[in-house]
Amino acid sequence: GAEMTDLISARYMTESPLPSFTAEMGLGYDFHSGFFVESGIRYNQINIKFSHREEDIINNTTSIIIDTTFNGQGEVIAINRDTSVVQEIGVREITNTNHFNFIDIPLSIGYNYRLSTKINMRASAGLVMNLRMRSKGYMLDHYEQAFMYGHGESSMFKTRVALSYTAGLMFETELNEKIIAGAGMRMQYMPGNINLNTNPVDQSFLTIGISAGLRYRI
Repeated sequence: GAEMTDLISARYMTESPLPSFTAEMGLGYDFHSGFFVESGIRYNQINIKFSHREEDIINNTTSIIIDTTFNGQGEVIAINRDTSVVQEIGVREITNTNHFNFIDIPLSIGYNYRLSTKINMRASAGLVMNLRMRSKGYMLDHYEQAFMYGHGESSMFKTRVALSYTAGLMFETELNEKIIAGAGMRMQYMPGNINLNTNPVDQSFLTIGISAGLRYRI
């Protein structure tokens, strides 16, 4: 409905991507035909900037004034209390980095194409199974008010999510007979709903980044 559309638009305006990173290690097998298969364990951290500005925020400050009256001998003869409320209207800004941490098992198949005696091009695609996901940060509620979420009772996202998809294109050079260095690009797409029932806005992640690493030939 219209209310959900407004909430999605408001959340979209508060979030923007930040540099994120992935670390991976695993094993693979190269076939003589040029095809290869790889698997291992991968750690992803997706960072998102949350920035929200709320105007016309009312803040009431209560002050208690105590007036004590003494007689000539220094004895207290009266105590008067007066309460005053001062109202201030201002702006509240919240800026935070939201973190999404994933532990995954990727399984990829690909093809290795030799460009020269020292340079190879490796293209791959596959599936990623999530083992664990943790998240914390800020988001907007139905009233477009910012609140903090985290783990446990305040969690807004699942601790395990469904399969995602990955693809990569790497260019490699052989440093020696055993060690191969490579660099290229990698993509991972996490579709579907990763939210809990208390968080009604479906979300998905698409990450595209530069990848670099080493391979050791056994």
